Amino acid sequence: MITTINSLSKRFYFYQKLRFPVIVLSLSLLPAILSSGTIVTANPPLFQVAGVLISSILYLLHIRVIDEYRDFSHDNIRHNLRPIQTGHISIKELQIIDIYAMVIFLAIAIFAGSYSFLVGVFMCDAGCDNYSLRGDWHNKASDYQFPVLAVGLIIFAISIIGNKKLRILTPIILALGMVTLYLAHLLFAPPPPLPNVGILQRAAIGLPYVIVMVIAIRLFIVQRSNSS
Repeated sequence: MITTINSLSKRFYFYQKLRFPVIVLSLSLLPAILSSGTIVTANPPLFQVAGVLISSILYLLHIRVIDEYRDFSHDNIRHNLRPIQTGHISIKELQIIDIYAMVIFLAIAIFAGSYSFLVGVFMCDAGCDNYSLRGDWHNKASDYQFPVLAVGLIIFAISIIGNKKLRILTPIILALGMVTLYLAHLLFAPPPPLPNVGILQRAAIGLPYVIVMVIAIRLFIVQRSNSS
């Protein structure tokens, strides 16, 4: 076990030097993290800076692994000297590393608090404590689209019940769609206004697009199975 971990560590070290330079990325991210931290507090604690830096690196690694998997066939032809193509590390080994990276990422998010986790997943806009300044037009345009989108997705979920390959999506879409409509109800409910209404808005807007991603993934799997 220890020998396997040590061997995998050496292979990943070789891989990251060419495809994911951790030191260079850390030095690039640190100024942005420190400058962002001073907006919240004049002296951000060291453990917070370290947590943000580690989680940022882990997230970028996750994107890197996805990209390697997506471009594997293309890279075999066009970039056959890259670490995966030369056998220094395999896609499966990178995926194992990615799973551990995402577990650590989620642990940091949970440790930071559920509210911080929501802000990280659905970035908050004008109207809540942690916001990005995007103007009033954004808020006016974005408040009414997600209930309509959620209803459309629920209708789609009902329409595919008879399809053996797609009906597994029905309960997932119905569950996430109902949560979206509930959040919409909270947002459009009469006063008094809810606390952290901005992050509720972000979650309600983001969930329908999560549903779309789930549908896209399932359609991709069905397409591959039909072509094989």
